[in-house]
Amino acid sequence: MELGRQIRKIGKKAGFLVFLFFFTYGAASFLNDYIIQYEEIQGTSMEPFLADGERVFISPIPFWFHGAERFSVIAFEHGSRLYVKRVIGLPGETVSIKDGNIYINGQVLLENYGKEEIETDMEEAVLEEGEYFVLGDNRNYSADSRKEEIGLVQRKQIKGKVLFK
Repeated sequence: MELGRQIRKIGKKAGFLVFLFFFTYGAASFLNDYIIQYEEIQGTSMEPFLADGERVFISPIPFWFHGAERFSVIAFEHGSRLYVKRVIGLPGETVSIKDGNIYINGQVLLENYGKEEIETDMEEAVLEEGEYFVLGDNRNYSADSRKEEIGLVQRKQIKGKVLFK
């Protein structure tokens, strides 16, 4: 009889440990998928702000109630890759680049995030609702909205804001 109680006691503890394991795993998965992610930067396109191999926290929470803001550093999916870039143009704006200057709706954008002056001009891009124009801080060595393979970033592609490194 005593042996039966011991077995039941061990069974309850084992059951609790199994429950605790799955609860912890589920909570961690939920946090990673919906609240905050920890990602490694790949490449030099965000230098000097972010370096290759640096790790950052990304959260979708800042965008739950409104879109990205100008100069926010965001993470977005394109194909199977996650890119990290700075928001320059917002929905409804026009963006162009001429003589090293960025123009928003025909006005020079005053900013100091770029590592160097932009070497290549870009024709005017018109951003529709839910579209963002993004640039890497390492302007001349960045795959961003200027490149056809990336283009304008759709709101649905944005995974979150880079909160801190």
